[in-house]
Amino acid sequence: MEKSVPLHVYHVNKTSIIISRAHAFLHSIALLFLIHYRLSFFFQHPKNTTIPTLPWLLIFVSELLLSLAWLFTQSYCWRPVTRTVFPERLPADDKLPAIDVFICTADPNKEPSVEVMNTVISAMALDYPPEKLHVYVSDDAGSDATLRCTKEAWNFARYWVPFCRKYDLVTACPDVYFSSSEVDSGNFEGSEFKAARTKMEGGFGWAIGCGAVRLAYFLSHATASNLTTTAIFTLTAVKLTAHPNSPLLGLEN
Repeated sequence: MEKSVPLHVYHVNKTSIIISRAHAFLHSIALLFLIHYRLSFFFQHPKNTTIPTLPWLLIFVSELLLSLAWLFTQSYCWRPVTRTVFPERLPADDKLPAIDVFICTADPNKEPSVEVMNTVISAMALDYPPEKLHVYVSDDAGSDATLRCTKEAWNFARYWVPFCRKYDLVTACPDVYFSSSEVDSGNFEGSEFKAARTKMEGGFGWAIGCGAVRLAYFLSHATASNLTTTAIFTLTAVKLTAHPNSPLLGLEN
């Protein structure tokens, strides 16, 4: 059987290991001396000390907590490695496994649906074969607002996903992309990209605006009956086609 080629290799940095472990050893010795010094205070005769016990105890407890926090951070410093990845060794799209992405939300009041939908759209824009990518939105509150905003996000993603793939954008989250001062143009520049980006920016405001209006409406009209079930909506990034009445018509060409 032919051995598969690794997708990444790692290298153990021995110099960093020596430095990290030596530092941890010296730091541990210093902590032990400090703990011994603090504990010795409590075994002194009361006549030999003029320092109140309570402040000393509080300082000792805080030092123990900080020492414990430092100890937990040593796990990833104990054996530092560097990795080199080889994306060109990935198998063909038809050999990649299907993946499911679950996005959970519970309360539109505490988790704004617009932010949740930005996560949904980002997941749909992953660089993965669309027929093997499924995104699930699980709403524990079963809110109509989440359902409506999911539909709005789906309508916008029909144009956003092809836009990201056509121009090889690194930033897949619409909110981050349009609010960033640096323009992520991927591998394209020029008037064509600028025109497409302008259309997408207008479509982003249109989609999020509709979602916000529906969110406010359904939250104000929510009842106990529609907030007690769990709703799961299935989204897929396959067969993205333009709607004839969409303001983004022609973007996919």
